[in-house]
Amino acid sequence: MSLHTLWYYLTSYSNALTALAGIVGVVVAFLGVVVAAVYAGLTWRLAKVARTQAEQGKILAESAKRQADAALEQAAASHRAAQAAAEQAHVTRQMFEASHRPYLEVQIEQRSFYLRPDFFGLFLSVKNHGPVPAILLGWRAHIQTAERLTVHQQPPTDEGLCVFPGNTAELSCTGDGTGRMDEGPHPESDIYVEVPYRGFHREVRHETKIGATGKFRLWRMLYEDVT
Repeated sequence: MSLHTLWYYLTSYSNALTALAGIVGVVVAFLGVVVAAVYAGLTWRLAKVARTQAEQGKILAESAKRQADAALEQAAASHRAAQAAAEQAHVTRQMFEASHRPYLEVQIEQRSFYLRPDFFGLFLSVKNHGPVPAILLGWRAHIQTAERLTVHQQPPTDEGLCVFPGNTAELSCTGDGTGRMDEGPHPESDIYVEVPYRGFHREVRHETKIGATGKFRLWRMLYEDVT
């Protein structure tokens, strides 16, 4: 087609082409509006989904926090229950041991005397008030006067001595010297005695400690401590 012919068609159908161009522009604008609307709707749905997911995530997080708090509380309750059980077991054991152990009462006899470091006599009565036998682990005595201190370790034969419930055993120690009871005044003296012992359990050790003051036939107890 020649340029002359083309120009003829353009001038002849210019109105139709202008109308067609307007229609195409309207269609294009309409399609743009449709695309924008579709895009807006899609964006709104995406935003809604995101918001829903965020709300669900918040709900899940709150649920997880409640579960974690419940787990911590359960763990704390279990710890408290375990502590209470341990304390109860300890108290029960103490009550059992207290009711199944020997109790030795130690008394100084009035015939005990002290005249010199090598002339004295210490006589003790040991009674078991417990429900089980007591086995002596030895004993020791301190005799103190205004002048000096005399320490006596128990005779080897006393270690392992068994005192049955309700029975009384006699313990004694004397100096190496000799003399007469009327050879001089009896000085005031303080006597401290420690008697360790055990019951059925070898690893559980008990002890009775006493203190007394006075002199021959005039002794009086200061204290008695049983552990």
